[in-house]
Amino acid sequence: MGLTQESLINRSQLVVIRERSHEPNEGETKPGEVALPSRIAEGAYDSIGMPHLDTGSMPTTKPRLVYASTIGLPTIVLDPEDLLPCPTGMEARIQRVDDDTIVKFGRDVRLAEAAAMRLVSTKTSIIVPEVKSAYILDDIGYIIMSYEPGLSLFACWPMATTDMRTTIIAQMKDHISQLRSVKSDFFGSVDGSACAGEVFKQHWFDPFHAYGPYCSEQDFNNGLCETIMDRLPPDIRKLRDLLPGDGGIEQSIRSLHGHETVLTHGDLNSGNVLVRPNGTLVLLDWGSAGYMPDYWEYCRAKFNPWTDDWDEKIDVFMKPCEEFEIMRKYFYLMVN
Repeated sequence: MGLTQESLINRSQLVVIRERSHEPNEGETKPGEVALPSRIAEGAYDSIGMPHLDTGSMPTTKPRLVYASTIGLPTIVLDPEDLLPCPTGMEARIQRVDDDTIVKFGRDVRLAEAAAMRLVSTKTSIIVPEVKSAYILDDIGYIIMSYEPGLSLFACWPMATTDMRTTIIAQMKDHISQLRSVKSDFFGSVDGSACAGEVFKQHWFDPFHAYGPYCSEQDFNNGLCETIMDRLPPDIRKLRDLLPGDGGIEQSIRSLHGHETVLTHGDLNSGNVLVRPNGTLVLLDWGSAGYMPDYWEYCRAKFNPWTDDWDEKIDVFMKPCEEFEIMRKYFYLMVN
């Protein structure tokens, strides 16, 4: 199923995305790097043995393969013809590659998800699938990772004993504490790219529109208000002031301030928690992960708990926050 890089692409079509800690001034590039339109993508051809390039020697053809320097040159590149058809929309598809490996792929599968999994595995003791390879090939993202045996918490929770439930809740409480200990000075995906998650995919005509990253909570709040506007058809936007509720939500969102920016999973429903045969937990699906306000994890989990029983347990392993009423209205507006 695997292909060598030489059989699939040539080096002139290879670009690496590098994480940057700050936004350069307009027109500024670092030595040995090429300015690309994206705020986070710079050519770094030296990483694969090619000479440094200046901005005047940027390839004119669109690169076929993109990878992240924080993850490394992909050691596994799958032949798309060996996989099921890629979903046409924003959905991702997960397919078993062999006994120990699965691949998640789709047009909305981002390298930021793989970067988040790598970050969690290095900064915490939380168990996540091992990222074996990650890349974007012909505009389709691929994350090749370890297969994790077990049952989803959604499936096993109803039959779990009292002792097992106590153990699960204790693990979740510890996991949340560890995630919140990883902080940042910006809001967005961990690799410095745009915010991830369902509410950031509701643009009326461009579901790939980038929101963020943001340098302050005020900018982040303004970005959330922008998503409210962008979900509307253009001919309706001019009538937005006549729509009930929108203005009030925006005002409430803009009033939020003073929150820490912490590492956040962003979709902790019981379907994204795997219980291994030995009872340890594996957190799956980091596609909505990023550095978000400290209230975000609780609010997203409470908005989509899957079951009433699990909804109650969220308040046990995460501290309830007063921001939930504001965010509940926002999430409902964005995804319903």
